[in-house]
Amino acid sequence: MKRECKSIAAECLQSLYEIVLALSDSRSRHKYNLEAERTKHAQELVRIERAHNKDLTNVVKTLTEELSQAREDVRKSLDETKSIRDWLGYETEESKETNKDVKKRLLDIETSLREIKMEKSKTKVESVTLSTKKMETDIKTLSAQLDELRTKWGALKNETSRTLETSNKTLHEIKPPETTVRERKEAAAKSPTPQPNHTLIVSSKDKTHTGEHVLQIIREAIDTKKSGAKVERVRKARNQKVILKCSTKEDMEAIQNKMRSRKEIKVEAAKAANPLLIMKGVMAYHKDADIIENVLAQNKHLVKDINLKEVTIRVRYRKRARNQLQCHPVLELSPSVHKRFLEAGKLYIDLQKVAVYDQSPLVQCAKCLGFGHTKAVCGEKTATCSYCADKTHEWEKCPRRKQNEEPKCKNCWENGIKTEANHEAFSNKCKVRQKWDEIARSRIAYC
Repeated sequence: MKRECKSIAAECLQSLYEIVLALSDSRSRHKYNLEAERTKHAQELVRIERAHNKDLTNVVKTLTEELSQAREDVRKSLDETKSIRDWLGYETEESKETNKDVKKRLLDIETSLREIKMEKSKTKVESVTLSTKKMETDIKTLSAQLDELRTKWGALKNETSRTLETSNKTLHEIKPPETTVRERKEAAAKSPTPQPNHTLIVSSKDKTHTGEHVLQIIREAIDTKKSGAKVERVRKARNQKVILKCSTKEDMEAIQNKMRSRKEIKVEAAKAANPLLIMKGVMAYHKDADIIENVLAQNKHLVKDINLKEVTIRVRYRKRARNQLQCHPVLELSPSVHKRFLEAGKLYIDLQKVAVYDQSPLVQCAKCLGFGHTKAVCGEKTATCSYCADKTHEWEKCPRRKQNEEPKCKNCWENGIKTEANHEAFSNKCKVRQKWDEIARSRIAYC
């Protein structure tokens, strides 16, 4: 009996073991298929994005060529109009000279008539008759010439009017674009507009959970189909954390209240840092304390309704300027003061009025051109050229830069964006830099 029980138990255990192996194999295949599907979708997205960028480049090129051709046609029309005007001016002068000759001849005829009348009593009737007929013939000839000149003048005037109307119509139809290609590139290269920061940090109290587990708990807690909660962006962070970014403070508070019911996760609002502002061209002899005192004293009209005792304003660091007598101080300000100064555009300081701009909190290494650290703590042994991405020389000695060749961004090239790597590594047009800049700004409170 015992042998039979053992045999039955062994068979059951064997069957259970096979079932476990089958489930494990099925799970592995499922994970592999999911990963393959994700890779396929990612490649398809990259292909579509490249095709879109290529089409966009072709459209911009075509529009530029058409605009150049249109401008050339307008220039030719203007040249033809100018030539017609010059020709009309010449014909007008010639007509004026002809009219002067006709008037002179008419005056001579009138003088002759007066002389004939005065000498009528002294001359014979026949001779007077002949002279009168001759003068009448001359008058008729001159009248015919005058009529012919008037006809030519009217024809020229009508032709000039038609030409001018055609030119004006062409100029009105060919409207220049609102912004040129160069202006669009410069606008794209500017720093992004500071956006409000409403961010939640969600972490699990269970150390065995991964970021995917935390994300699943968030989906179950929020239940967007029923609650209608709005999340602008979500990303995974270190230490099993998930970052949620919301558009408004109300959305953030609603999501935070819903997730507090789940005891296995911890939800907290991100502690945002103060924004930065850079002042261009301040005299370098000013001390940090003098800069702060002058800014507050000379720009009271911008902060008159703000309690300055409750706000933060300090000089974080200074950037070097081309002029050794100047510098670019970077100020850390409270969000309200930062907004006022940025809207003003310029600030008074001592005997100057300097421009101010929003300063990105992103840190980029001047040695390896990476992000998140400085040159002082960089682990690379050799520096990389920020112009051509070569490690054999630095920017000052770059041969491609001296020959005005196209630059090559190291970060775009390494991240597979080779078609859009025609800029320097520190350029604001860099897609990789824009991505890191957005992450750095997510920790800043702009409102």
